[in-house]
Amino acid sequence: MITGDKFFEMSNHLGNVLQVVTDNKLPEPDGQNGVDHYVADVVSYSDYYPFGMQMPGRSANISDYRYGLMGMEKDDEIKGEGNSLDFGARIYDPRIDRWLSTDPLARKQPGWSPYKVMLDNPIIYSDPDGETEYLEVIINDKTTGKTTSIKVAVSDDLEGFPSCAAVALLRFTFLSTSAGFAKYEKRQQ
Repeated sequence: MITGDKFFEMSNHLGNVLQVVTDNKLPEPDGQNGVDHYVADVVSYSDYYPFGMQMPGRSANISDYRYGLMGMEKDDEIKGEGNSLDFGARIYDPRIDRWLSTDPLARKQPGWSPYKVMLDNPIIYSDPDGETEYLEVIINDKTTGKTTSIKVAVSDDLEGFPSCAAVALLRFTFLSTSAGFAKYEKRQQ
């Protein structure tokens, strides 16, 4: 087996790849011709501003690793390093928080700019493919210890304001948990 040929992406809760390491371990000498400990072979690391621009001085790419924000492929040829990301359906510029082409679903959302990204709220919504925004709600039921995740495409059939779908989904998830349903039942009586 050759070490150093596999890449492991360390990402945060939004799917942003913050560090990439290989399966190669680098020895740290103990000063007596031995090995004290091993450190990870870091290939790439990045910190991002809210809409995905890499923070200057807090990013490095040691090899030819070509992926950036949300694991999307970087297109560094035209606008420089990390300034264009290929989401498949469209190219994204994280410096200005806009797509470089119009949204394929723009006709279904007349109240929004056709160049908008993640419904202008990257903390709540995600747009993994450049076409459809998603809202993911994670429910942790403390009584059962069960975790449920619901992911809904909020931009498919919206006429204007997507927060209505978000509010309806949050109300549904609140009522679907046993504790939330009991509180709702008491309030209705």
